[in-house]
Amino acid sequence: MLPKLIIGLNSLKKEDWSAYRKYLLMQTREDSEAFKCFSLLQKQRAKLTEFDTAKWHTKYVPQLSEKALLNTFSKLYLWLEEWIVFSTLQKDKVRSGVELVKHWNRVGEFKLADSKAKQVQAILDDNDKYSPELDYEQYRLYYYQFYSDNPVKNNDPDLIFKMIDSYLLSVEKEKSLYKSQVYFWNKLKPVEPKKYKSYIKALKGLETNTINDELFNMMVNNDLDSFYKCKDYLLKGNILREDDLYVKLTMYLLSYCRTLWHKKILQSTKPMIEMYEFALENNILMNSGKLPFQRYLTIINTLGIFKSAKWTDEFIEKWAPKVDSEDKDGIINAGKAFNYFHRKMFNESYELLQKVNTKLINSREVLHRLSIMIYYETIDENLYLLNDALDKYYSYIRRRKQFRSRNATLRSTNFRLTVILLLDKERESEKYENLLPANSTKWLLEKRKELDQQN
Repeated sequence: MLPKLIIGLNSLKKEDWSAYRKYLLMQTREDSEAFKCFSLLQKQRAKLTEFDTAKWHTKYVPQLSEKALLNTFSKLYLWLEEWIVFSTLQKDKVRSGVELVKHWNRVGEFKLADSKAKQVQAILDDNDKYSPELDYEQYRLYYYQFYSDNPVKNNDPDLIFKMIDSYLLSVEKEKSLYKSQVYFWNKLKPVEPKKYKSYIKALKGLETNTINDELFNMMVNNDLDSFYKCKDYLLKGNILREDDLYVKLTMYLLSYCRTLWHKKILQSTKPMIEMYEFALENNILMNSGKLPFQRYLTIINTLGIFKSAKWTDEFIEKWAPKVDSEDKDGIINAGKAFNYFHRKMFNESYELLQKVNTKLINSREVLHRLSIMIYYETIDENLYLLNDALDKYYSYIRRRKQFRSRNATLRSTNFRLTVILLLDKERESEKYENLLPANSTKWLLEKRKELDQQN
């Protein structure tokens, strides 16, 4: 597994590296071992996804003992966490302001607390968008003013009622949102019925007349009208962009527009396209401004079912520059290879896949699987290539095992074993049952069904 420091550094944007570097120089000297190690890692930031501690130690800092290097990495990671908290609060004027109100009240500097409280209140009053997070910060602001020795509560007798009202408002809105989340999660991972009912009952509060109620109605009743109300509310900009609800509502709508389509409640693909375009344009599906390659392919495979090959190709070309890779031509070719594969255009898919330099693309495993699936679909011509690809895939899984979770390795291994089982003419149906979960499950099940029908 990668060290925590390397995992954390891999999440940083280019500008974050520079900001963290400046923060480190506030904590340590430029000639310190910690800063020297960081500088080396910064120069190698494009290659840190396959970082090997032992090899790096031997090659770059052999003068340090193993313990000293681990201590240095630990120190850099703690500073990284401190910097993340520092930079996050620095950007959030409300949260940082509330924390300052709390601090100044705790140390008895009430004039400073009141001054900061007025600044924060002005920001809150100026916001005209829905934000459960700011509702909660409003409650915290009143709370830290009231529960202190600050004489402000003597000058404002209504402060306690403002605090209580803001708390109740925040709680009721959160409860109405959590109802939706409990219901949604129960569909994915069913829990014991009594436990589920007890949570729904506990979360049942006042009708808040907010978009949360429409969200719940959409989920429970697959209500099309509620879907459109939620969609319009979001797309018209009624939710604060920085609020987590902005992301939550987007992701729920993406999920339920597919659900409503499959249930034939939603008759048009236009809302689904609009939601994906909205999520992409607002970086909701991005990590640090970049679209993960795996998610890019998932979107292509999802929308490709509903749209033509030409439309999907245009979509691929439009969003390829946002994918997390330096090889934009390779990204386009990979996307189109999947587009054509799912349309059973196997020769075209194969030709495009050959143009992709897998070394320049993250999550290249999915490309290995595509080649295996293409060879299987054209097995009469490519049996030798299929067996060779299965062997290479096994080697790839084995090399990557230490960098991945057990579940990810299991899904990859099960995919390979299922394909091998599909090739076995003497196969027994029950053997399949132990080979799930697996990657590309839908395709594997289709191939199994085809073979079963032939027998």
